[in-house]
Amino acid sequence: MITIYKYPIQIIEAQTVEMPIGAQLLHVGLDPFGNPCIWAKVRNDSDTEDREIHVYGTGHRMNHQSYNHVGSFNQGSFVWHVFSPVKY
Repeated sequence: MITIYKYPIQIIEAQTVEMPIGAQLLHVGLDPFGNPCIWAKVRNDSDTEDREIHVYGTGHRMNHQSYNHVGSFNQGSFVWHVFSPVKY
């Protein structure tokens, strides 16, 4: 079965988020409680893996070039930009 799940993320440059293999990242933003999250379309019956996620603020130096832009969101006066490796 395919479902959309929400995964909390932190405002740090590099982190891993456990999610089903092949999860399709759909959206980033703040949930109704103001927490930064990624929403992904997943297959419930898939094994899980650690997915690499990177968050950069506007004007911050990026260490990677071959990353897909998942999305950007505002949090107060800050704008955060979320990326994941190209292999996905």
